[in-house]
Amino acid sequence: MFVKTPKGHPMLLAYGYTFSKNSGIRRGGSRFACSKFLSKNCKAVVHVDKNNVILKAVYDHNHDPPEYTIQDGASTGRKTRLSRCDNRARLTAIPLHKFYTKVFLPVSFITLASSGKTVLLYQRHTFSKHSKYRGGFRYRCSAAMSRGCRAYVVINTANVVFKGVFTHTHEPPTLRADKDGRVVKIYKRINLGNDCR
Repeated sequence: MFVKTPKGHPMLLAYGYTFSKNSGIRRGGSRFACSKFLSKNCKAVVHVDKNNVILKAVYDHNHDPPEYTIQDGASTGRKTRLSRCDNRARLTAIPLHKFYTKVFLPVSFITLASSGKTVLLYQRHTFSKHSKYRGGFRYRCSAAMSRGCRAYVVINTANVVFKGVFTHTHEPPTLRADKDGRVVKIYKRINLGNDCR
């Protein structure tokens, strides 16, 4: 969601942290840097498209979230921690809660029937473990090689996403469970008609 400081400056608010717009990106999107970029050299950033949907995010902050309260429906002030923001935000006229559903969600793990391999499932897409990352793991899209997809997620030890590129070059696969509970992944259905012998 977007909020305004007491001085009227707009800021992006995502998971208790505030971000200030510092540049544009391709196709009409924007890049937001953590508000503590200068004072604490925090490297956390968020990229959004022209519809304010997150495309890429680095939520690896080096500081605790600030304490804010919602005032006048869409303003911020340093007073109480933002743990109650979800309730208060419903009273505002800014319906930009896409930020709360695109990132920082727990992941699931499924076993593929074709290979017996365990993969990560996030936002209906599957990801394969690629490398270690600061105590957690980096997973890249399962279609990285076959379709050149560059989407990836990084999870911490609690299996929660805190960094990633969330835009894929393809639609999510159709997933079906077999009788043993393993998952069959289908990218495209083919109708053979009545001429199949």
